Amino acid sequence: AAGGYVLAGGASSRMGTNKAFLPWQGSTLVAFVASQIKDVAGSVATVGGPPIDNIRHVPDRHPGFGPVGGIATALADSAAEWNLIAACDMPGIDSDLLRKLLWSAHSPFQAVVPVTGDGRCHPLCAVYHLSARANMEDAITRGNHKLRDVVASLKSLTLPFGDMKHLTNVNTPEQWAAAAQDQE
Repeated sequence: AAGGYVLAGGASSRMGTNKAFLPWQGSTLVAFVASQIKDVAGSVATVGGPPIDNIRHVPDRHPGFGPVGGIATALADSAAEWNLIAACDMPGIDSDLLRKLLWSAHSPFQAVVPVTGDGRCHPLCAVYHLSARANMEDAITRGNHKLRDVVASLKSLTLPFGDMKHLTNVNTPEQWAAAAQDQE
């Protein structure tokens, strides 16, 4: 079995309200992302942010370090070799995408990261091996908050995904409105 984690500790400063609790598909965005991850990984926990009803919560061990701290926290918590980790602000995420990422995870890689047609990596919806924790914690020790730098230090398998909408995250009210319109 894999570990499953939703990163929910962001400040949501550009949104003006906590993104995790935006209404989505009859629930909240964080609950939706958690359900997609649980479908594939078999279990799920949120990392950072306030606890959410009926979802196991892991307090962020590295507050102020953004996703690097959240992923390090998840990997420290996990008993699973491979861990499906996604940000809470991805309304287009689906279990098919997550399943493809998890099925692709194998040694000697430390991460499986989707890449969209525009060549962009999306490390906030990826699979991480427990061994990636050391790289995350090294970055934290050095004061490096940049997830892209840490991912570049890992042995990563990149998987092409043509469709951006599954990997788009929402940071502003305008992006949120566009995502909601796409859903209709």
